[in-house]
Amino acid sequence: MIFVVHFFEAFPELSIEDSLYNYFSGTMVEKVSASRTKMLAFIYCQSDQLLHRRTIHTMEHALYSQVFRKMGVQPKLEMYYPFAASYEVDELVEKCEDILKEELKEHDTVEHMKFCSHPFEVEGNSIVLTCDDDFLCHEKSKEIKEFLSKRLKRSFGQEVDISFRYEKKERKIDRKPEIYTVVRKKEEKENEEAVEEARQIQKKKTYVAKKKKTRDPSVFFGSNVEGAVMPISDIVDEIGEVVIAGMIRSVEEREFSNGEKLIISFAITDFTDTIRCLMFVKKTKAEELSLSEFIKGGNYVK
Repeated sequence: MIFVVHFFEAFPELSIEDSLYNYFSGTMVEKVSASRTKMLAFIYCQSDQLLHRRTIHTMEHALYSQVFRKMGVQPKLEMYYPFAASYEVDELVEKCEDILKEELKEHDTVEHMKFCSHPFEVEGNSIVLTCDDDFLCHEKSKEIKEFLSKRLKRSFGQEVDISFRYEKKERKIDRKPEIYTVVRKKEEKENEEAVEEARQIQKKKTYVAKKKKTRDPSVFFGSNVEGAVMPISDIVDEIGEVVIAGMIRSVEEREFSNGEKLIISFAITDFTDTIRCLMFVKKTKAEELSLSEFIKGGNYVK
């Protein structure tokens, strides 16, 4: 279905706050396409103002709860800002860097962590990303370049080159200050005697084994999760620990360079929003617990 219509004419049943209405008052809907396999409805829009990702997610949540829930699909807004096509590259970075970084974070949390820790820089017609000079950054740079190039073209109408500056990571050396202390022989002897006495007391202690708690069969990693489940769309940066429940949509597994540990990255949706989670676990532990059987697309977790 292809049409160009005002956002609130396309979705007249929407009831939202005035502040959210104002953000989308100049937005036009160009096209809506649904993917039944991914259970997503892509809504392609033109906007007359730059919108923060959080604002877009708030509208997606409203669309889901009031329009798309009965269809069983999750709406996803694809925004295009035609006025941004006239921006010079430095102005584009100044105004749109945060949006690009947020989109990369949603795409992959690990890649966001590796490539977005430094401000984007501009050299000629290129946007330069500073990252570590390691295997992972070199391996993922092509994928990052392709992702950002597509987003720049689709959202801002810009064809900009993406390049990388690889920096050697300095190893932190724990340098303790050289403190010279004069200790009398008597004090040294007293310290040695005190240490020996503590050792003897420790040896005499009898340890009573704690009764092992019965393991919850539904828990495949860590301890049981307690507390009220929070909708993912309600999570904000200021909130600390939260409990979420939902379906795993995608999983990505990587090894550390030493081959001993794994980074398991997986996206969870509760159909109000999607969040990406990271798990750092020893490779042997992952095999022992058969994590790959539990953390896979289509499974529901809490």
